[in-house]
Amino acid sequence: YNRALKNPEGKFGLYVYENQNGMYQLAVGKKMKFLKPHMSISSLAEGYKILRQLSDNYHLCPRLSYLQNSQTDCSKIDGGKCDGSCHDPQHAPAYNQKVEDALQSLKSESETYMVVQQGRSDEEKCCIIMEEGVFYGMGFLDDGRLSEKLSVMKEHILPSPSYQYIHHLIESHIVQYPAQVNLLS
Repeated sequence: YNRALKNPEGKFGLYVYENQNGMYQLAVGKKMKFLKPHMSISSLAEGYKILRQLSDNYHLCPRLSYLQNSQTDCSKIDGGKCDGSCHDPQHAPAYNQKVEDALQSLKSESETYMVVQQGRSDEEKCCIIMEEGVFYGMGFLDDGRLSEKLSVMKEHILPSPSYQYIHHLIESHIVQYPAQVNLLS
């Protein structure tokens, strides 16, 4: 009856790892049970689109982002969009900083916020927590706990799995009721 929850979701992820030269590499691949991706992605095409945007905006090497598979020179060196880090491991610290900046930009786009509605009684509120763009969980908090730190509030919220369907429901609710959203730091 509920087809939306039967669809497999976020089968791919954006992974970051360090190669044998000490340089960070970005890759898109299927989700693996014991590896936590930096970001969940619904399709390979979406993942490669994100990699191309990061590569263009932060001058990341396409060879180190699996956008170019050939062993020849990087395709963006001639255009000045790649500094040739893939050829010289001595550039690893500077290149790794660029990768960290790119990943931080992805994280900053994903806000941490809470949706607050009327609870079961006048003394409590219903809360839904989205942490860095990922659904954390929902539950009921006393009015006094709403002003506490996120870590304290999370102790009283029931963690739940995050599905694309839940994200869609929360996003559509936020559009209808923007006053119920409280940004958290």
